[in-house]
Amino acid sequence: MTEATSYHPVTPEVAEQLRAIVGERYVIYNDPEKLQPYSHDEIPDPQYAHMPEAVVRPETAEQVAALLQLANRALIPVTPRGAGDELALEFDAPAAPAAGFPAGPCLSMAASSCCATA
Repeated sequence: MTEATSYHPVTPEVAEQLRAIVGERYVIYNDPEKLQPYSHDEIPDPQYAHMPEAVVRPETAEQVAALLQLANRALIPVTPRGAGDELALEFDAPAAPAAGFPAGPCLSMAASSCCATA
């Protein structure tokens, strides 16, 4: 039997590393008012709204790779998110706190060109 992974929260130090990867203006951290829109998609029921610890908006595939490498090294869970305009529970971080680990950052792919198709 394997031991359960112990995930860590986003700390101020990790937030600085996130900013170093994507730039200051592409990271939201420790600002509940700005984080709130990322806590849900278009489903209005508050039971599905859960606050991410941070929001990171990468623009390139290289930034996405660097963010995921950082999260892997720091044992921080990451939740990807599209535009948030669906009724699909896109930021489904409720499972994280319920399972006993932090919500982690929301990786917003809405402005990213790394996954665009021709």
